[in-house]
Amino acid sequence: MPAVDPAPSAEPSTPFVHLHTHTEYSLLDGAARIGELVETVARLGQPALAITDHGVLYGAVEFYAAAHEAGINPIIGCEVYTAPRSRHDREGRADRDPNHLVLLARNDAGYRNLVALVSRAHLEGYYYKPRVDRQLLAEHAEGLVCLSACLGGEVPQAILRGDLDAAERIAREHAEIFGSDSYFLELQDHGMAEEVEVRAGLVEIARRAGLPLICTNDSHYIRADDAEAHDILLCLQTQSRLEEEKRFKFAGPHFYLAGGEEMRSRFAAYGEAAANTVALAERCHVEIPLGRSLLPHYSPIPEGLDADTYLRELCEQGLRERYGDSPGQEARERLAMELDVIRETGFSAYFLIVWDLVRAARCQEVKVGPGRGSAAGSLVAYVLRITNLDPLRYGLIFERFLNRERVSMPDIDIDFDDRRRDRVLNYVQEKYGRDRVAQIITFGTMAARAAIRDVGRVLDVPLPDVDRLAKLVPPTVGITLDRALESRELREVYESEEWARRVIDNARRLEGICRNASTHAAGVVIAPEPLQNLVPLQSSANDRDATVTQFDMDGVQKIGLLKMDFLGLTNLTIIEEAVENVEQTTGKRIDIDAIPLDDAPTYALLGRADTLGVFQLEGVGAKKILIDMQPTCLEDLSVANALNRPGPIEGGVIDLYMKRKRGDEPVSYLLPEMELILAETYGVIVYQDQVMKIASAVAGFTLGEADILRAAMGKKDKAKMAQQREKFVAGATANGVAASVAGELFDLIAYFAGYGFNAAHAICYALIGYQTAYLKANHPLEYMAALLNSKAGDFDRLKVGILDAHARGLVVRPPDINRSQGGFAVGEVAAGEILYGLHHIKNVGEKVVEAILEGRATGGPYRSLLDLCLRVGGRDLNRRVLEALVRSGACDCLGDRAVLLALIDRAIDRAAQIRRERESGQTSLFGGPPASEVAGGEDSAGSVAHGDAATAAALGYEDMEAPAGIAPAGDDDRLRWERELLGMYLSDHPLRRIADQLHERVDTNLGELGPHLDGLVVQVGGCVRDVRAVVTRRGQRMAFLQIEDMTGACEVVVFARIFEEAAQVLHPDAVVVVRGRVESARPGGALTTTNGNGSGDDEERGENEPAKIIADAVLALEDPRLLAWRRNQTLRLMVPSRRASQLAALREALERHPGDVRVVLHVEGTEKIDEVMLSEQHAVTPAPGLERAVTALLGDGTYRIDTRRERGPEPLRRGEPMRTAGARRESGRRP
Repeated sequence: MPAVDPAPSAEPSTPFVHLHTHTEYSLLDGAARIGELVETVARLGQPALAITDHGVLYGAVEFYAAAHEAGINPIIGCEVYTAPRSRHDREGRADRDPNHLVLLARNDAGYRNLVALVSRAHLEGYYYKPRVDRQLLAEHAEGLVCLSACLGGEVPQAILRGDLDAAERIAREHAEIFGSDSYFLELQDHGMAEEVEVRAGLVEIARRAGLPLICTNDSHYIRADDAEAHDILLCLQTQSRLEEEKRFKFAGPHFYLAGGEEMRSRFAAYGEAAANTVALAERCHVEIPLGRSLLPHYSPIPEGLDADTYLRELCEQGLRERYGDSPGQEARERLAMELDVIRETGFSAYFLIVWDLVRAARCQEVKVGPGRGSAAGSLVAYVLRITNLDPLRYGLIFERFLNRERVSMPDIDIDFDDRRRDRVLNYVQEKYGRDRVAQIITFGTMAARAAIRDVGRVLDVPLPDVDRLAKLVPPTVGITLDRALESRELREVYESEEWARRVIDNARRLEGICRNASTHAAGVVIAPEPLQNLVPLQSSANDRDATVTQFDMDGVQKIGLLKMDFLGLTNLTIIEEAVENVEQTTGKRIDIDAIPLDDAPTYALLGRADTLGVFQLEGVGAKKILIDMQPTCLEDLSVANALNRPGPIEGGVIDLYMKRKRGDEPVSYLLPEMELILAETYGVIVYQDQVMKIASAVAGFTLGEADILRAAMGKKDKAKMAQQREKFVAGATANGVAASVAGELFDLIAYFAGYGFNAAHAICYALIGYQTAYLKANHPLEYMAALLNSKAGDFDRLKVGILDAHARGLVVRPPDINRSQGGFAVGEVAAGEILYGLHHIKNVGEKVVEAILEGRATGGPYRSLLDLCLRVGGRDLNRRVLEALVRSGACDCLGDRAVLLALIDRAIDRAAQIRRERESGQTSLFGGPPASEVAGGEDSAGSVAHGDAATAAALGYEDMEAPAGIAPAGDDDRLRWERELLGMYLSDHPLRRIADQLHERVDTNLGELGPHLDGLVVQVGGCVRDVRAVVTRRGQRMAFLQIEDMTGACEVVVFARIFEEAAQVLHPDAVVVVRGRVESARPGGALTTTNGNGSGDDEERGENEPAKIIADAVLALEDPRLLAWRRNQTLRLMVPSRRASQLAALREALERHPGDVRVVLHVEGTEKIDEVMLSEQHAVTPAPGLERAVTALLGDGTYRIDTRRERGPEPLRRGEPMRTAGARRESGRRP
């Protein structure tokens, strides 16, 4: 082969068109980003480009738009899989290995046929791969050009089998289907011996059949030096290491986007093969209309009205319902303005569609959220009851949602309770047609840290080195490796360590590459005609009956389809369940939308950051904001929501806001016009809406123009920012502002706009947060029962919820077949009981639980194990299920667990015997009546209803005596069984007996671990639950531990040196103390999705990776080295001026808890707060009792413990000692 061209450069004198090109959407097989691909083709001077991903059209819209922008003719294609027989055949190896075929759309008809082929391949022909067959090809051949494909094509495969006649026959069949001028024999040369044989065969077939030749390079990456990164990608696909010999790999580094001169030279011996690429490209012209509005038709509309007039009629009616029969002038004018904009932009039908489905959801008892995103700024949405927050009351801007200057499809996203979200989806499918409604695909990509970890694993770099290299990437949302390399430490390692450079260079090439496809959690698309006419479809990976678009959120919006987010929000389900619980316990139903928004207990709960289970406000960052803020109104919670994001945290906006709110820093405004806009946020720009209002007030922008400015600032688009700056300064100076001040103001708002949040979204989510806090503060029993149901799938989170319930005097009882429901439920109200749900017992299925509950409802409580077996019966209640019920404690009402376990087999056998007698009409062994005559009769399931004691005796209930010598179950057994089957200890905890001793030796509970402690050294303790020892490739032993305390659990990584020192305590059930560095990545640090939900919020607040600890020491609890250890803590007490008289009582409380933790009083004066450090003789031991005493004296939110923790060491060189970067203080309410 010719020498490889590693960096293609422009060569307009040798035109060539690549017609066989794979992008990143050939998942884990293609490594070419579309933008970079198009840029390279433009630089090469090539007039066109085809993309041909494997079996999908994921990238078609993105490619089409990028190519047009670059002045390149986009050729939409696909390398389809062809079934060996029919696409319907699915018989083992005979149908498992399809062939390849390249299809290119020549015109619009061809594009539509390609969409249909790809869709039907997925929906009808999927078997390992999405497959077409000759029947489908013939049905959809119009407008398509076909290439015979790579070595995996049907024609090349026949040649390689030595059957040239069969190859010719197949080629003639394809030519007959597509036309002789639209079928090309595809020549390739990647230096593979098989290709030499195939090329010779193809040339001979071309001679015999008169078919044209064409040459391609099977491009899977852009540059030749991307070959290693691509090979790593293949290893990720096959879960292999790069050094493994027997793995899937490409033959050589030749699958790149070769230059035209190179391709012409390589195929010079094959006549017009290279020239044919250009000639074919000139025949291909496809138009994918972008920016259209493909709204479905809404009906019914009353006769004599159209969408505009019907919408106006509904809104005028809704306005009177919301504001009374005589709405104010502001409301009337705002409504008229919004309706005019909606009519002019052509979106009246859109609002009717959304109004209809929200109304239908409520009719079907689906809880609907108050609003989401910028749509809550619309008065039309409010009066139609699409949203439930008054935009006039909270100063929300309609233009942030829709305006004349930026005409795009509105985006109303709606939250539904996650239990019943499917009802809404079913309604939409039934109303508009199942073939016109689909969910939307989303793509997971590799973010910076994940790329380093993946590449390091494939290159077989030792785990500790990869781990520490990844940790040098700042845990910032949206961080890229290029930006990360601006940090001194990472740059130093990169420049000095060859292994690190190789890892990072390959990770940079793979960073952001699409890694997997899944169904978007909320996205739904509704079309005016069958979707298959407009967009390629496939089945959902999770549900083969569910249809998913192959274009993502951005793609479906670009082609003009109506996209909506139907988000299933767990917190709405919690609210609804809590309201139902309150109705059950009190007989009164709370209207959650009408609760008072000034409830004192609610704000007291928020002020002390007692926010576990409070929507959006339960994280550590949110708690700090609440404690500092002491919120008193919904607007405060809105600000807390807006500030609790990485941008404001990293930009110092929170500190600035709090200083101004406390009065530590004066509030100032650059111009007097800004005071009215920024007064509520103390002169700090918190919301995007404030940016828009400032531009309007100072520079004379319309709010629509101001929205364009906001969007440019938010995206940091330099070109658009320069244009907007010029316009802003001109407008401001025209209004009498000095040019220098106008420029300074523009820079100021540009800085804050990067962090600014959508005010409508913030206030809506603040309302949900308030509603959850209200229920927790005023109805804790009912709310906690609902909250525990939401956490039931995650035992660690469930454990934290149960501890929170205990902290407020509630008790969670073990499951009980005679009292429990399927989920967590309220028990005896006076006792503050929550009953553990039967559904949440391991090995107990849904059908059994339903049968148990039904049997109890019809026949009363179960009296014995035999009674349970008789009345539930059936195959579902087998020995395994009974053992789970008994061991978990659900049958404690029937007797001791050990005794019941010994009786299980006898109970099952006796129940079966009684059933057989009943079915044969016999009397019981004790001479009683036939089972059919028993009081209560027989239920439909064939089990016996519960009668009186005589009946029970007649049926033999009393012959089940406990076997002799069975000792009652011991405490250790009971706890072990609970943990095994319930995921936690419920009736007690094995660490409770040593809780005080353990508390003295740790500074952090496992339940406290999280991103706020990332990189800091902590000392934790607990019981070892699992030990997984491994031998590294260097032959050293290390281990992964799972340890657990009474608040949570975490993984501990014990590397070789520490492992050898601590081996004797690394075994299950050992109680250990671990000192080490916390690793807990913030959201966005690993796998991310390419499209968010439109709110700009939740994509920044994904689930954190579980925290783990890199151990520096693992010690037994009794280790004498722990005796001298002391926490580095300070107790800080806020003394309000009105409580100064309690100082003497406070002193007594402190003296009752002597210890070594210093106390600092913050005494509130008339003008300032004085800080007083008490002497060492008043040092204390922090404990719950002390906290309760202080809170009783000084009030809620006055007790805080600061723990000073060292920052863990970070490596600068592979294998060199690490250094400590300093210390940091962390605050918390508890020690």
